[in-house]
Amino acid sequence: MRAMLRNRPGPAVLTIAVAIALSVVVAACGSSGGTSRNTKMLQSLGKTEGQLNLIEWPGYVESQWVKPFEQQTGCQVHNKDAGTSDEMVQLMRTGQYDGVSASGNATERLVDAGDVSPVNVNLVPNYKTIFSDVKNQPYNTFGGVHYGIPHGRGANLLMWRTDHVKTPLSWSVLLDPKVAKGYSGKISVYDDPIYIADAAVYLKTHDPGLNITNPYELDSKQFSAARCRCSSSSGHTWASTGQTPPSRSSPTRAATTGSARRGNTSTSL
Repeated sequence: MRAMLRNRPGPAVLTIAVAIALSVVVAACGSSGGTSRNTKMLQSLGKTEGQLNLIEWPGYVESQWVKPFEQQTGCQVHNKDAGTSDEMVQLMRTGQYDGVSASGNATERLVDAGDVSPVNVNLVPNYKTIFSDVKNQPYNTFGGVHYGIPHGRGANLLMWRTDHVKTPLSWSVLLDPKVAKGYSGKISVYDDPIYIADAAVYLKTHDPGLNITNPYELDSKQFSAARCRCSSSSGHTWASTGQTPPSRSSPTRAATTGSARRGNTSTSL
């Protein structure tokens, strides 16, 4: 999946094939960050509690679809924005939330710690309408057990100043030290460990000798190489998913961003 998009006079955008499915998972009752997976699955729908407390990436819980839901069900939705996967994991472990739009780099942590419960997809009428290629994926299904409901995909994007940067054909402008050196101090990247996976995807093509097959499962040599490439992006970082990299008015020349927000998300309820 590759596409070139331009929007002059604003920054140009290169869509890279780093698509990660998004899903929804259910919080485990009474969980406080244990050491084993919760395997108790709801077999039938019980009496509703009248409210739903969610942690979400900015833009996931919006009034245009929340209000109709509240009117139809009588259930009041309360949401809290989070900027990183680590923040989402920490908030879920307080036991104060029913669900989270957790990224694929957070779901296994939540599942393995017993912080979320399995989802009985037979109780979700619209599950059958979800694209089959985002179901049963390793970021929402563990040991054949569903812990999330996938709902979409997002792409990681590269932005650059068209008045300062020649149209890049890859992420080398950020991840090739020789190229990135030309923009030292003027590069903005996502401040999260997930950026290491971006570098691993780049190296999968540009350094095939590393034999990278899964950017989320790296051996020590692959991990070191990816971290080294991340360090070549010498500039400043931005942490919040709802934030966009500095625009034409800033000194930044190239930056990572996402298609609505950072594109690596699963949702845990």
